[in-house]
Amino acid sequence: LEIPFQLKNDIILIEASINNDKTLRTFVFDTGATSDVLDSNLAKELGLRPNYKQDVPGAGGISSVDIVLNQKLRLSQNVVITNSNLVLLDLSRLKRKLEKSFDGIIGYSLLRTYTTKIDYDNQKILLYQKVKDINTEGYTKIPFTFKKNVRIPQFKVSITLNSDSTYDGTVFFDSGAALTLTVNTPFNEKHKLDKIAGKTLISKTENLNTSSFSKEIAITSMQLGSFELNDTVISLANDAYGVSSYKNYLGILGAKVISRFNLILDYSNMILYLKPNSRFERPFEFP
Repeated sequence: LEIPFQLKNDIILIEASINNDKTLRTFVFDTGATSDVLDSNLAKELGLRPNYKQDVPGAGGISSVDIVLNQKLRLSQNVVITNSNLVLLDLSRLKRKLEKSFDGIIGYSLLRTYTTKIDYDNQKILLYQKVKDINTEGYTKIPFTFKKNVRIPQFKVSITLNSDSTYDGTVFFDSGAALTLTVNTPFNEKHKLDKIAGKTLISKTENLNTSSFSKEIAITSMQLGSFELNDTVISLANDAYGVSSYKNYLGILGAKVISRFNLILDYSNMILYLKPNSRFERPFEFP
């Protein structure tokens, strides 16, 4: 099974139709999305009424959201997600950040069903029943976990600052975050990375419901499994709520790093396979 995609700011965009509506809508494919999301304005347009409200954690804290039950998403002729419980959110902030209009977000509901290969070189998502059906030659295995009951792959990476100080910790593997790496607030406070790094830049981060400011610092390298990425900029969060406030985590690994690999996500065995693609040696863009 195959789903073509486009890239915008290193974010994967796929097309899907909702229920019996024939119009193709644009969805972000996001390994950091534990629920399917639909823009609340489009939901009104389609006449979808929420069944109940639920409190959910996000990057900017806990918010109460509307959920509409048992919807159908068709991602291609042969790929259909049934009984999807759609979280209805105003996506206008994220649309401005991505500089691209889109209608929803999808991730875990697809990844839990299929062993998923993301081929950035050919811009295709390929879906398999089992990893044995995929040629994994040349790929490196990285085991991951789902700690805190968060269904986002988590594993350790290390970073080396320009001072030659090296730090390691667990990251969330989040292909829907348009960034290299954001260091969680407690990790930065513990190690005082902003003090050690020297020069910092201030940047504004848009979350679903809030805005926040973070500091950006240059680092010498990032170690991801056996792979080393050199000379990049990472962000230091200052969020008091949400994922970026979690203790015992280094932070969030984003699309500007992830998109440099063709990858396979095997949720049944909790293994990530990585293989550098044609984008791997591309210099990082600095602010």
